[in-house]
Amino acid sequence: MHSFIDSKIYPPNNWDVFEKMVTDVFAKEFDEPSFVRYGRTGQKQKGIDIINQDISKLKGYWGIQCKNKNLTEKEIDNIVEDAKKFDLELSKLIIATTMKRDQKILIYVMKKSKHHSSNSLFSVEIYFWEDLKTMLANHPSLLSKYYPHYDNDTFDKVERLILDSSVDSWSYNEGGVYSLKTDVKLVIKKEKEYREFSEKWVENFADKKAYMSIYSIFYNNSLIKRESFVDVDGFRMSLPLPSLDNNGLTISEFQYKLCKIINGPHVSYSQYRIKRYIATAGIKVKKDTY
Repeated sequence: MHSFIDSKIYPPNNWDVFEKMVTDVFAKEFDEPSFVRYGRTGQKQKGIDIINQDISKLKGYWGIQCKNKNLTEKEIDNIVEDAKKFDLELSKLIIATTMKRDQKILIYVMKKSKHHSSNSLFSVEIYFWEDLKTMLANHPSLLSKYYPHYDNDTFDKVERLILDSSVDSWSYNEGGVYSLKTDVKLVIKKEKEYREFSEKWVENFADKKAYMSIYSIFYNNSLIKRESFVDVDGFRMSLPLPSLDNNGLTISEFQYKLCKIINGPHVSYSQYRIKRYIATAGIKVKKDTY
């Protein structure tokens, strides 16, 4: 059984929605409804997007800066310096970001916070997308608000439908849309944007250039999940983006089945050929658990 936390759920693309979501998440998680967005677009906010109006429970003002991007140490420094100019004296600065957990950035923020405490300045914390997802999962009302189509039963049903399907049971049109013939509500769509991709394993192929693309899975017109794929060897094969764990580069059985479906209409399909590409990449298929 998959959970929201374990799923590849993407943050909102819309900046305004992300900021609203962070406001709601912190209000719920810390039982402090006085969290409000500070200022509006175009106003100088001095590094703060969200502030709590009631300081009694949290023992001071908590300022939150939302960043819908990956951050560098220099950008962290800039955020902190801007917060020092804020109109109210902060007790805590929180950076809420859509970037994946980064140990280097986390340690940098922790060291900066320690330095601040020794100088009687506000503490500094960072919440990555994984942290925000965990907080969202703690509050079903927020899940319903920001991810109304997310439902464990539907999610598991879709995965089961895909795993149990054969390559021949899918129809394909040139617009990059795959439909399951036995349940036309299940659709896989390829997003049109490509971006260059560079990791050591893609250099195992004759053509060493690679490009990442995203496949969105819909059921009854509701987005269920997105999966990242990498087009390798001059677009001769599209492979799932592997994870790196103690077993090396791995993909799930679900990703492997998607790989068969997605490549079926475009290449001279054979299970052996896909296995050969996966082996050349140095990827192993990890058994799914339900």
